[in-house]
Amino acid sequence: MPNIDLPLTDSIETLIYRVITTKLSNDPVLTRVVRTMHLYLGSRSDSEPVGDVNSLPYLLVYPGPNPSDTATERHSESTMIVTFEIGINGTNASDLLNLWSAIRVCLFPGDGSMKALMDSTRSDRNEAWVTLQLGQPIYAAQQLPDGSQMLSGTGAAKVTIWQSTAL
Repeated sequence: MPNIDLPLTDSIETLIYRVITTKLSNDPVLTRVVRTMHLYLGSRSDSEPVGDVNSLPYLLVYPGPNPSDTATERHSESTMIVTFEIGINGTNASDLLNLWSAIRVCLFPGDGSMKALMDSTRSDRNEAWVTLQLGQPIYAAQQLPDGSQMLSGTGAAKVTIWQSTAL
């Protein structure tokens, strides 16, 4: 089924999600190590299954909901969760931890570049302040259909968006 783009203006959440996915897909370490990367940007490959030995290691990234609220009478605070699922072949926990670390280093390189990218999502229409936090994943071991073992983890980044709003 072809991807259909709705004729809508990109939201601040969309712009931030694209910053995160672009940073991940352009990272030289992740592109060298990760065999299957699904970023859910409308690519046909996003629907390909993961979890067999040929797709490992994998990284799946997708947005998720979280509550929004009025912070003040002129500002709203909304939180977007960006979920990261990772999987590696075998049972070497060091490989799984190192893959999570590579994601963290990509998103938090320590040179101010990610903040600059987040700030670039602001516009006259979209006056927003954005913070990004990355939690630790929950890890699990599982058996693949061919009998081999894999380790997987699911973690999330919390994106907090403060926006000027007129009630």
